[in-house]
Amino acid sequence: MKRVIVIGLCGSGKSYTSSIMSKKLNLPVYHLDMLFWKSDKTNVSNEEFDEKLDEVLKKDEWIIDGFYTRTLERRLERCDTVIVLDTPLEYSIENIKKRTGTIREDLPWVEDPKDGEELIEWVKDTYIEHREKMNSLLKNAKNIEVIRLKTKEEIDSYLNNL
Repeated sequence: MKRVIVIGLCGSGKSYTSSIMSKKLNLPVYHLDMLFWKSDKTNVSNEEFDEKLDEVLKKDEWIIDGFYTRTLERRLERCDTVIVLDTPLEYSIENIKKRTGTIREDLPWVEDPKDGEELIEWVKDTYIEHREKMNSLLKNAKNIEVIRLKTKEEIDSYLNNL
């Protein structure tokens, strides 16, 4: 396990899982939100994002945290392990509520309550679509270990046993 991607829907625990794995496996973690978003809540261009991502993908060891379907196939080509956080919608919503207003290592600003409300609505609207897209892309993944975790208990058990 040297090149790991952690995917799942918003609020599924990707950053939490990535951070714990980074410490236990001594691998650097890269949060896609930090590559994509600026501190003023605007984003970089796709070209700039792709350049930043390519720099990470060239490295021999990494954990990449983020779903970002547009670049998932490129990451799947380069990784050896995929951690899929396939948690229920309610779990994601609860996590989004909990993290609103806190400083996070995976986002260049602090989400305010309005951000959290908008994100929850977006997650509700896109949950099924994103889940189907994620599963479809994983069907084509070859020679990659796929670890699917569906609950907080499964995530914690997996992390504890690393």
